[in-house]
Amino acid sequence: MYVVGRAQSLFVKFVLLAIVTDC
Repeated sequence: MYVVGRAQSLFVKFVLLAIVTDC
């Protein structure tokens, strides 16, 4: 689904941001 794809992409982006911030 399109909505699921958007949500997953946003989640991945959030995780990457969290990892970068943690480092």
